[in-house]
Amino acid sequence: MKFSATVTLQYDTIFSSFSPADYLKGLDWMKANHLDGAELCISNYNNLDVAKIKDELDQRGLGCSTLSTGQARGLEGLSLIGVPADVTKKTQERFMQHIDAAKILHLGMMEQEYPYVVPMHFGYEYAGNQLVFYLHCAKEGHKLDVMQENPHVCVELETNVELVSGGDVPCKYGASFASVFGRGKAELVENEQEKIKGLKLLMQNQTQRAFEINEEMAATVAVIKVTVDKFTAKRRRA
Repeated sequence: MKFSATVTLQYDTIFSSFSPADYLKGLDWMKANHLDGAELCISNYNNLDVAKIKDELDQRGLGCSTLSTGQARGLEGLSLIGVPADVTKKTQERFMQHIDAAKILHLGMMEQEYPYVVPMHFGYEYAGNQLVFYLHCAKEGHKLDVMQENPHVCVELETNVELVSGGDVPCKYGASFASVFGRGKAELVENEQEKIKGLKLLMQNQTQRAFEINEEMAATVAVIKVTVDKFTAKRRRA
């Protein structure tokens, strides 16, 4: 079991005892109390130095367990439902920023009559309203066997997970969260140039750095492409 606590970078929240100005003190407190990770409250990525934040976490041996963005609708009016086209576009852009910030995608497959779900690192591209994920793995393994038997898959990512207290009444407890769910088809990438492209996207998403990858490197792994036919997003706020 791993433990984390909430610290905010951009807005005040009842879920953190540390203000945005004191977020480094919050990280130091987590390190001193032997926590495993931080839940980061973020409303806008535009002015964030993601690499610097990652270094600050790494220096303290902390991971990032959650990105909380629940203030985006209240502060900025972002939504995908019943809003003008310009708001939809801005929301889609923010949605992609959240995917950029996520590091783990859950890939769901069907192994005969049972679901089979694995967490995987990923890269992605979103162009022309088409969302595509790229994943990598060993060239042989159970997930590839399952996928080749049935290429129809689902993907899931979650962010903004925060406990909502119910005080002394257990039935009043809940959670605020944001999640992304998609369905599509998975396939092994055979074209070397597309494999290189997928691996570059994956490394960019995981490290925020641009790497050069050649055919020799790409040949050592399998690259899975998931073309998403339909995806939805859901948010529940306290």
